[in-house]
Amino acid sequence: MSTFGLFGDGKSCELSPYYSTSLAFESYSAPHTAAAAAPTPTASQIEARIAKLESSLPPHSTPYRPNLPLSPPVARAFSAVLSSACLSARFRWVPSDYYSWPLEERASCLGAHSTKQLCKAMLMENVRHSGASTPLNSKHYLVVLQYVSSISAPKLASAVRSLLPPAERLPPSKFEFRVASEKDSDELTGFLHNSVSPFGLSTPVPVVMSRSIGEDVGFLWLGAGDVDLKVGVSVEDFERATGASVLDVAEPRAGA
Repeated sequence: MSTFGLFGDGKSCELSPYYSTSLAFESYSAPHTAAAAAPTPTASQIEARIAKLESSLPPHSTPYRPNLPLSPPVARAFSAVLSSACLSARFRWVPSDYYSWPLEERASCLGAHSTKQLCKAMLMENVRHSGASTPLNSKHYLVVLQYVSSISAPKLASAVRSLLPPAERLPPSKFEFRVASEKDSDELTGFLHNSVSPFGLSTPVPVVMSRSIGEDVGFLWLGAGDVDLKVGVSVEDFERATGASVLDVAEPRAGA
């Protein structure tokens, strides 16, 4: 059994005295093996779970629910996390000016112990790609990296090229990665800017996780389908649920 949390008070990031949250889902039980995956809950079922739990909260706890009924992107992200049995997952609503804050304040808001836990998902496009896309040679990759680092296009090209056995690798001239256009990102992921999540992608896109994440931390936070909603999950659960390739694709950001 595990508890999934949907947190936030709408004005600050102080935690409620009750269970240290303002709102939490009821316990969710799921098998540990993919062979017996739990059924994917619908948006209405998720809302019913929230409403049921709210009725049991003590008077001092005032839930903050800015986006209920759930928007389709948020519902997809929730469903993907639940159906993949990410038992470490936590959701937290953040104030609307969250992205104007320094990384240290964002980390404090989320309850993260380090800014190295704060991550983002970027859709990258190989502009020299030709032919059909496969997980090992795709035109697009969703790259998850820390805010304290910057993506390295040459490293990404080299790492993706090395996914194939030496005899099957394309020449380096066939790889040139750039950040995908906002239009392509919106269409392929199904999420808008600053809300992109590897959970619940509307189009299957291979996921790459920067190797430095697992080297630095055991838990990460990133977008969950809404600009004001974040999901935290263990690195182990993240890799298993998304099937991410863990590759050396980033460089430390100057001054971070």
